[in-house]
Amino acid sequence: MKPDMNGLSMDMVCGEIPSADNDSIVLAFAGAFTGKEFNKGHANIAGDHVAGGVRHKGYRCKRNTGAFTWSAVSGPQFHYQDYSTELDKAASEDGMGFAQEMMIHNGKAVKTTRPMGNRNVFRALCLDSKGDLALYESQGIVTFGNFIEALLSQGVKEALYTDMGQG
Repeated sequence: MKPDMNGLSMDMVCGEIPSADNDSIVLAFAGAFTGKEFNKGHANIAGDHVAGGVRHKGYRCKRNTGAFTWSAVSGPQFHYQDYSTELDKAASEDGMGFAQEMMIHNGKAVKTTRPMGNRNVFRALCLDSKGDLALYESQGIVTFGNFIEALLSQGVKEALYTDMGQG
């Protein structure tokens, strides 16, 4: 089911796990890598990020090669490599954004730091073949390379890894 994003807002929640009882939430997932000290707030998030329209400093993470931003003005945007200006823009538009490992940009696989043979259950925030925002998850344990190939076979235009977190 595809939610109608008109009139909906999107944000990054830091330092708390949204309640499953909150029926105003259409979708929640672990997006950014986090450290092991949950009570550190924004400093526990890998990379700079935007939450509640405010840019925050996170810890340095080499694996963050791309970012996702959203605002009511610009809509969903995927950025590869240099995305600092885009985080500032998302903040100025009262939006949100986070960095992660880019897997596909402009319809092509990009170089990743994670080995292609790494095996796990993978999830990615994507722009699908129709230009819609979608969340894809592997069906069970697969290699990272096979997950990327599966996304490409479905016509995914953009794919940013999302931390599996607590699902």
